Amino acid sequence: MITRDKQGRYFSLRRLIHFILLTLLAIGLALAFYQWDMNRQPLFNPLIEDNTGKGTTFRFITPVEAKELTIKWIPNMLESAVDTYSKSPEQKIDLLRVMYCLIEKESDSGKNENCGDSGKACGILQFHAPTYEFYRKEMMTKGLVDTFGGRDSEWNSIETTVYAITQGHSKEWGPIKRGECK
Repeated sequence: MITRDKQGRYFSLRRLIHFILLTLLAIGLALAFYQWDMNRQPLFNPLIEDNTGKGTTFRFITPVEAKELTIKWIPNMLESAVDTYSKSPEQKIDLLRVMYCLIEKESDSGKNENCGDSGKACGILQFHAPTYEFYRKEMMTKGLVDTFGGRDSEWNSIETTVYAITQGHSKEWGPIKRGECK
């Protein structure tokens, strides 16, 4: 069926239905983003699930589930960062040991999200903002990373710490300086 609108333009019923459906989709997405609240709003899970045997599905997860998943991924993040920046198998073993100790001491293995040093040191490895910025800029200058990221990102924090330690700057972290992590 083809008809005219108020301006005399022709359009089809099919086109009108597509327009309405796209508008409804846009409204639904706008409402979803409008209601975004980190304490209640579920996050989109990037993990692919196939629990039904009927194909790939995605699901929404809460921020609590997202944090639990991140904590589970910490060993993988450590392995990846250490593999990238260690120069020998011996250094890899030492780095892993030190990094596990640091994460335990600094953030209770990622469970504690509080900022230490009167709110100046934040993230899984308790970076002070200037320290994080210094090492990330150095890494970017050397072409090791292409994004600045943030110290609150577990991956960025881990990668930056491993880099700093391999550059001989391990004493930036209190547990190493005090001899708690060797």
